[in-house]
Amino acid sequence: MQHHHTAFKADSFASGFILLLTLLLSGCSSGGGSDTADFGNSLPPASGPGDVENFFPTTIGSSWNYFATVTNPLDGAPAYFMDDVTVTGTSPVNGQIASVFEESNPSGSAVAISAYFLKNSGGLAYLGSSDPADTMTAAIVPYILATFPVTPGIVANFHKTGLDFGVDLDGDGINESANVSVTNRIDGFEPLEMGIGTFARTLKSNEAISGTVILSVSKASVLFSGSTTRWLAPGIGVLKNNQVITAGESTSAVTTVTDMEARGYVVSDGTNSVAHGLGLPFQLASGLGSGDSSLQSPGAPAVASDGSHFLVVSAKSDASAMQGKLMDSQGALTSTIALAPGTAPVAAFDGTNYWVVYSASSTSAAGCYAQRVTPTGAVLDATPVVLSASAYCVSPQRVAFGNSNGLIVYSRFNLITGHHDLYGVLVNLDGTVPGSEFPIVADGNDHLSPVVAFDGTNYMVAWEEQRPTALPPPSYTSYIYATPVKPDGGVLYTGGFPISTNATGQYSPSIAFDGSNYLIAWLDLRAQTGVVPPLHPDIYAARVSPAGLLLDGFLPTSSGFLISNGAALQLSSPYVSYTGSEYLVAWGSLDYGYAGGVQAARVSTDGTLPAGANKHIAVSGPPPSATTSRYVYPAIGAGSSAALMVWLDNAEMSGTQKGVLGVSVAPF
Repeated sequence: MQHHHTAFKADSFASGFILLLTLLLSGCSSGGGSDTADFGNSLPPASGPGDVENFFPTTIGSSWNYFATVTNPLDGAPAYFMDDVTVTGTSPVNGQIASVFEESNPSGSAVAISAYFLKNSGGLAYLGSSDPADTMTAAIVPYILATFPVTPGIVANFHKTGLDFGVDLDGDGINESANVSVTNRIDGFEPLEMGIGTFARTLKSNEAISGTVILSVSKASVLFSGSTTRWLAPGIGVLKNNQVITAGESTSAVTTVTDMEARGYVVSDGTNSVAHGLGLPFQLASGLGSGDSSLQSPGAPAVASDGSHFLVVSAKSDASAMQGKLMDSQGALTSTIALAPGTAPVAAFDGTNYWVVYSASSTSAAGCYAQRVTPTGAVLDATPVVLSASAYCVSPQRVAFGNSNGLIVYSRFNLITGHHDLYGVLVNLDGTVPGSEFPIVADGNDHLSPVVAFDGTNYMVAWEEQRPTALPPPSYTSYIYATPVKPDGGVLYTGGFPISTNATGQYSPSIAFDGSNYLIAWLDLRAQTGVVPPLHPDIYAARVSPAGLLLDGFLPTSSGFLISNGAALQLSSPYVSYTGSEYLVAWGSLDYGYAGGVQAARVSTDGTLPAGANKHIAVSGPPPSATTSRYVYPAIGAGSSAALMVWLDNAEMSGTQKGVLGVSVAPF
């Protein structure tokens, strides 16, 4: 079943009706249609003020990409797909010079289709598409979608009878016929909130088609209707699209709903193009290990930026040589780098070179090591730098660089106390280690998943701290703590200070600095209603000043603000990055299907979400059902004008291979 969703085209409903009608033939009724033509079944007026606010961009090079959700009671679970539309040029169509909008993946079909539009000073008209199967739409074009100036009201209202429906539904070798009525209108102007942001003024339009399909043998008919509502922003085009298709009558009717939201778009003026938001996902690494359910093998990928390029590092399930890839600002591969064998890599840039910090293989002696890589891909440390000869370092964001050195933090198991202490080691930019590893917190509790960032003066280290509860052992609750650490290794707050200590628990922190304050995000169980796993955490975050002042809720028992309500999902592995003007918080899920996809939310430096809590951006789309994958461990490398987000494709089916996927991120 196809629904065509090019940027502002009149969606071709015919192919969407075919499947529904086939399933509903047993509920046929008699029917017919009128043969009156009203207005709008034509080209727009030749004169007018034009599209002054540019709600309907047709400049070559402009493009949009969308995430779509399709619900149909006949299909059970919702279906999902990504689609993109690009203005590729112009073409003569029925005596007119039309703008060509090429759609790469209509309804997830992977069969590209072009749609044709005429935009002049008087308005916008749909001229048809390249879909040879859509005979019904071809018989009623051209028709008007908007007139200029754009004002609320009906712009087209007409009827057609005896159209070729394009499909033989009753098996007599003759295509069925259809009677249709079309009404296009401009509803008005309204604000729009969605994952990629809040738009103060969008144009809301609606296209409706209804009628009957008449069977050639029995002359029985089936009612159908379709409606597409679009929201268009000035200078951008369609940001959101809601299509509803219904076939049948009363209790036998079946309705399919398709919701599409833009993830990103490119605005072109004919000479220059400016990208906004997310691009389409692409593969960065493959063959990292045979499919299985282990999320630790090969574990999280790593990414860092030197400001204009990116280094992506992937481990392998067999802990053999890690693979590094240098990417340009558009995410294109420039070189591949062979690194040392290891697991759990993390990458960071020290202002001159990249650092790749990793653990030894779990099958060999413990150890935490590093290799430096130049921006051109040369490995400077053929013999890796030893950071700790006796401790693994496996937490995300465990590396940060300051003005003259770097700090690597990790948990180290204490054989005497039986707990995990929090340690750090300082490194010089020349690859030397000036001293020994040192304890940051060692107080008899467990300190896990440490992360670190630098504020221009000190480092800030945050971690998950497990403390025993009043319940019988081994019951404990996890809290989020932090402490500043000076560049010489001095710990400013012994034992740290609380970030979030609600009694239900919180864990897996992530941290970034925006030039004034830190943002720390974590998984939070304050809304958890069940006591039996799996847990369904929310994602919360709080701003923290360099001095350790909580800026979003002064009491750590209730601090922070909601980013994502996990509801029935097992949200996991949040990751915070500052992209130069705002934070981007990404997370994965331990669920499968769409629930296993990577999502993200924008957070302003004042601690607000531009689109509101639970207004998310679909980063990855759903994992393919053929692999039974989970998409986990997102990581973000932010440059001066773009970022790259990567995540693990944890394929689990026998015969499949795990890999790393990524997506480019431009300023929204």
